Amino acid sequence: MAEVVTGEKNHLEVHLERWRRRKRSARWWMVGGILLFLAGPAFTKPMYSLFGLLIVSVSAMVMRRTSRELEVLGVGLAGEKEAEEAFSNLPGEYVIYSDLEIESDGKISQVDHVVVGPTGVFVVETKNVYGRVVGNADDADWTQFKTTESGHVYEKQMYSPVKQVGTHVYRLAERLKEEQIHVWVQGIVYFVHPDTDVEMTGFSKIPVFSAGDEGTEKLLDFILASNRKPLSKEIRDKIGEVLSDCLM
Repeated sequence: MAEVVTGEKNHLEVHLERWRRRKRSARWWMVGGILLFLAGPAFTKPMYSLFGLLIVSVSAMVMRRTSRELEVLGVGLAGEKEAEEAFSNLPGEYVIYSDLEIESDGKISQVDHVVVGPTGVFVVETKNVYGRVVGNADDADWTQFKTTESGHVYEKQMYSPVKQVGTHVYRLAERLKEEQIHVWVQGIVYFVHPDTDVEMTGFSKIPVFSAGDEGTEKLLDFILASNRKPLSKEIRDKIGEVLSDCLM
């Protein structure tokens, strides 16, 4: 079983806690606004009610925003955990580094996972969305189609995960070169939600796997079957030192 290495705290967990605090604060402001609104008639102060109503309205908007952000962050965190569980099924020679900040040329990439093993170095962009995802390998934006329980279909634009992981691959390769480590870095896109159907057209050196299409097994097979020059344990350890310094 592969080893999963993480930092002190996932960046999504940090953001989740921040938005939870905002939601708690908004809830208390709403309570105060309600009390102020009720105090207006009691003290014959109409302005109290007006300000109270304003506070309640703003607090309600903030709570709606925080609820949306918490949902998105929660889904993202769950997806990363599912990916870690899948990668842990790789052989013991493999190490998975999760949640990293890779800096090169003064720019930073937030990377979900880097898998290091005898068959190479793999940067994995994990997506936990559902529905039908359509895009061309060369396009900057892809489209996600979701069907509601009532049967209504709506679409949402998302930045191409192929382009996204391509940037991560470049930054990691450059970061390793700074340490005189010259290895091929392979990008991978992994949709972890079982109800996701991905349709990518065009050619890309970056494969896209979807858990709903036996993608987990195909992803692991892709990593294990990589036929590039095997990495020695010495090189893997050097790469691991660099990546450990990049953990969040």
